[in-house]
Amino acid sequence: MIAYLIKITLCWSISYAGYAALLRHTTFFQLNRFYLLGTFVLSLFIPLLPWTNVLPWLYTNPESPAVYMLPVVSAAPEHIQALVQAAAPRTPVWQQVLWVIYALGAILFVFRLGLALWKLWAWRKQGQKEFFPEFCLVHTEKTAMPFSFFRWLYWPTQMEAGEPESRQILEHEIAHIRQWHSLDLFIVEAVSALLWFHPLPRMYGIALRNVHEYLADKAALRQGSRKGYGRLLIRQALMGNTFPLVHNFSPAQLKKRIKMMTTHQTRPGALLRYALLLPLPLLAGAWFAKRTPALPQETPATYVSSDSTPVKQLNSIVVVGYGAKKEQKDTILPTAEVMPQFYSDDCIGVTDEKEKQACAMNALMKHLGKTLVYPELARQEKIEGMVVVSFVIDEAGNATNVKVVKDIGGGCGTEAIRVVETTRWTPGFNQGKPVKVEMKLPINFRLSQEKAAPTPQPAPAPETSSDANEIFMVVEEMPVFAAAKRPQTQRRRKNAPTGSFLSSSPKI
Repeated sequence: MIAYLIKITLCWSISYAGYAALLRHTTFFQLNRFYLLGTFVLSLFIPLLPWTNVLPWLYTNPESPAVYMLPVVSAAPEHIQALVQAAAPRTPVWQQVLWVIYALGAILFVFRLGLALWKLWAWRKQGQKEFFPEFCLVHTEKTAMPFSFFRWLYWPTQMEAGEPESRQILEHEIAHIRQWHSLDLFIVEAVSALLWFHPLPRMYGIALRNVHEYLADKAALRQGSRKGYGRLLIRQALMGNTFPLVHNFSPAQLKKRIKMMTTHQTRPGALLRYALLLPLPLLAGAWFAKRTPALPQETPATYVSSDSTPVKQLNSIVVVGYGAKKEQKDTILPTAEVMPQFYSDDCIGVTDEKEKQACAMNALMKHLGKTLVYPELARQEKIEGMVVVSFVIDEAGNATNVKVVKDIGGGCGTEAIRVVETTRWTPGFNQGKPVKVEMKLPINFRLSQEKAAPTPQPAPAPETSSDANEIFMVVEEMPVFAAAKRPQTQRRRKNAPTGSFLSSSPKI
């Protein structure tokens, strides 16, 4: 949001400064109106244009190579998980306060704009209406000065419409209606309400109102002399009438209007000024976009569990930068036309490029989930953080030149190198030829926050009764001789001791 505001401020500032310096005193009123309205609206969309597609040659910077970043891998000691990208950081408190202030201001100014529209609707509904081919005349007691809003012309009941001076005022307002000046004001007022803290929309609004009045004055002068119309403007300005969304007689613009009525026509050669100023906002937007390349957007986290089962679809790899260098022999490139992908037998039969890329990403995350081990030293010393590994995929698809760009100690960097060296890849291609491509893999080592399971306690020994040594004559289940077969019923069990004993006794 802040970057967008800076960009539109830059475009607005250049456009308005060019108007104030070269066009404000010219008599090309209609062209000035189109210039102000066009640059005002166009500047809102210039920062949103895909400049890398519109002007690709402008963003080829060999001194600033692209950086090909693989997804972030998050390693926990108990559950190794692959994380495509971390969740968005929490918004600072001061930014939250600014957003609240902006929201309150926007609500206030939008309410003010809505209240003005409601008043115009209520006055139109309550007033006496006369319909004409180009407009509708509304007689009302709510205003002391005539004004127009789109095709509705509000006329005070105390003013006679048949007088010569009133005829000039009527022509003045009809000119506003014919040329749709209310549409210009509505656009500027709406943007001013949303960007209530920004001064440039209000400056554009003042300039557009002045140009509208110059155009309407030019039409009104056809019905009378400049001198008489000038005296009429002075009387009307002293009465005063301020209302948003409409054109009001203002003392602040009275001097400018009278001066423009007496100014000679500007020479046609001054039209070259428009050709000089119109490209400036486009060039400013393109330059600003080149100076601040877009960053990858935050995406929700995507995990692969320890059993290598993907929880949800992985996102594609993000490429950030200005573009690729020109290919040279035996040169390690930051990007390629076809980037390397993790090799997996599961992806051999996939033909669709997007599905193949997603399959390779899933396979990479599964491999990392199985292979990564949290170093014991880092676990004992409670070391956490991100390790970044840089490596080169050669023409055969091997991970070479593996090195740690950022390390946190505790053996995490060594473990990251070991994991990368176990990977297999399909090589990158430029113009159908395999090339060497540099890649980076961030690995986030973090300790698990899960609570340890309670240590099982041995079962308590049974309590020893004081009657343990007591000898019983009869018990519920009598002892059975070991050589006897197990009785099937309780009755046979009672008879078993005697039979068994007799069968084992010697004969006499």
